[in-house]
Amino acid sequence: MPPTTLPQPPTAAAALVRHYIGLLSAAGVSSLRTLLPIHARAVLHGVAANPAFATRLLAAAAPRSLAYARRVFDAAPHRDAYMWNTLLRAHAHSHSSVPANSPAADALQLYKRMRAAGVAPDCYTYPIVLPACAAARAPRLGRAAHRDAVRFALAGDGFVHSALIAMYCQEGEVADAEQVFLAAAAGARTVVSWTAMVAGYAQNCLFGQAAAVFGSMVDQGVLPNEITLISFLPCLQGQECLAAGEMVHGFVIKLGFDANLPLVNALIAMYGKCGSIASAKELFDGMAARTVVSWNTMVAMYEQNGDGVRAIKFFHRMLSEKVGFDAVTLVSVLSACTRQGALETGKWVHELARSHGLETDARIGNVLVDMYAKCGEIVYARQAFEGLREPGVVSWSAMISAYANHVG
Repeated sequence: MPPTTLPQPPTAAAALVRHYIGLLSAAGVSSLRTLLPIHARAVLHGVAANPAFATRLLAAAAPRSLAYARRVFDAAPHRDAYMWNTLLRAHAHSHSSVPANSPAADALQLYKRMRAAGVAPDCYTYPIVLPACAAARAPRLGRAAHRDAVRFALAGDGFVHSALIAMYCQEGEVADAEQVFLAAAAGARTVVSWTAMVAGYAQNCLFGQAAAVFGSMVDQGVLPNEITLISFLPCLQGQECLAAGEMVHGFVIKLGFDANLPLVNALIAMYGKCGSIASAKELFDGMAARTVVSWNTMVAMYEQNGDGVRAIKFFHRMLSEKVGFDAVTLVSVLSACTRQGALETGKWVHELARSHGLETDARIGNVLVDMYAKCGEIVYARQAFEGLREPGVVSWSAMISAYANHVG
């Protein structure tokens, strides 16, 4: 029987590295104030240059301070794809330190550095880079990133595939998104890819195509998830879509998603847009918990279906139940006031907007101009109009119409 080889104890240096990595992993490291002393002691003990420690330090620093994370990254002797991805993600999700740049543009500059450094990207790189290309409105770089993904045999990865579809759809290049989607074998299309295509059609107001893809997805046995359903529901508008909406509601119940608040809110909005106010109200009344969005959806539903009186009453109910409100709420209520010619109520809502610091919201400003103009209050309309930084088409049209109707 051969002698048993006992595991060797770690060297003192390896033990020290493990110790400092353990400190970084501790739950107490929640701020730079606790992170910096650990880093300082690691430098003192010659641990800071260790690749494993540097990687863990960067991951800990990135969510807390981008500037500090950059210094950690630049000081690292070896930067692998994981480290580049960590810094890329931090750039993409943070406020830019360069006033002229957006976070997305900063991330793309870093991606260029990564490629110039000869570091091969991996399947985690492109779900960061591709959305940044769309956000920065950099279609040429997006196509270059697509070519890179193909070159590194990553375009077939499920998350990269869906990120490519989403990027092209966000850029309005739906035909390119379709090519990417169809290039994958039917069996290789995950729920994420299908969802990206449904969402892309919906974002581009191609509701018929979204419905067709959703139907194909179900026919091929791919079960939708919550994001799929939330993306698809806004496509269902008008009484002719009510049956499809009820089918989706059935999916929600069957798949156990009926406790998902955003999904229930989307169902309420769908029923409202399909004219089934009773179904929307039944859903709302049956909710165990409601958010401001839930209430807003109901107020908007009544207003959009021409029942300004109920919309205003529902807003009063919001206030009496101390739910709170936001700019979206007030836009719907002011639109209801415009529809009903309820000038005094509109002035009261205007005062609420002012007292809650919402008067400067462009959406509220535009609807105030429209309300005052249609109620014949030219002076108030003009004041609201002059308070807008960038008056919208609705505001310009309202002012022109108001002056035309009240000349002389």
